[in-house]
Amino acid sequence: QNITLDSQNSGQSFVGPVQGFTVRQSSSDPANPFSSILIDGFRLQIPLATDFVAALLLSEISDFVARNLVVDIGPTPNLVTAPRVGVGIFASSTRQNNIRLENMQMRFAALDPGTASNGSIGVGVSSVGNLSVSNSTVSNGDFGILMSDASNITVRDSAVSNVTQFAFAANGINPGDTIVNGEFTRCRAQNSFIGVLTNSTTVPDLLVRNCLLTRNSIGCGAAAGTTRLLNNVVGGNQLGVLGLANVNARNNQIFANDESIQGAVVEDFNNFFANVGGDGFSGANSRSQDPLFLDIINFLLAPNSPSIDAGDP
Repeated sequence: QNITLDSQNSGQSFVGPVQGFTVRQSSSDPANPFSSILIDGFRLQIPLATDFVAALLLSEISDFVARNLVVDIGPTPNLVTAPRVGVGIFASSTRQNNIRLENMQMRFAALDPGTASNGSIGVGVSSVGNLSVSNSTVSNGDFGILMSDASNITVRDSAVSNVTQFAFAANGINPGDTIVNGEFTRCRAQNSFIGVLTNSTTVPDLLVRNCLLTRNSIGCGAAAGTTRLLNNVVGGNQLGVLGLANVNARNNQIFANDESIQGAVVEDFNNFFANVGGDGFSGANSRSQDPLFLDIINFLLAPNSPSIDAGDP
């Protein structure tokens, strides 16, 4: 069943729990974007499909809040081994502002080994201003949280794991796409192809800070634009940081990667340790010391860690 919300629903709240619903946002009056919608406490279940399908599709809205949602995508009989397109939440229009997504769980059905996939996304954002995602998770699928042509985007305290492509991305899909004021803070990317990707020539500054980028093929990759890495843990990846474009890295733990950094990375005040191909740092204030992590889950430092108070003052 679909719930279609339009301008007549402005100011309404929809509170679950409800199982088995797809919530589709659309406007029947293009000249009058609707606003002030709250969706809270739903469980949304949609099948895998060969065509585009979204659990929550947002278009021409403002002042929208979705929170405490669980989105399960697939599988369905006869489609488990078929190419699929599935999106947990997709927001795209020319006039969307002030969207908050809080405490979301997006769970894609795992594919059988060797099964083709076709662009499944946990959260996809295009042509949106003032969007925040917090305390949310994406597991499996192809892309975790993907931003394109957006401004004032903040993703905090969220985790993406086991995606085939990018866990978090500021990715210009179309010519002229821009990402302005993008930030990933206290996020975790694991077991994915790229933990954080910047791939838009018009990203003036993407900030990645206090994140855990571990056990990916590439911890952070910058293919275009400018990326700032600040106070992150980048460990156990095949390649820690790839700079095909500008990367400024400070106060990071870069350790136990097959290769630490490659390309146009300007770094200082970082700690490189136990990288298989060598630590290879160039910053005058960078070092190579065992950081003395208490564990390899949250990567907290022991009280006697040499990395405490050793960053950029």
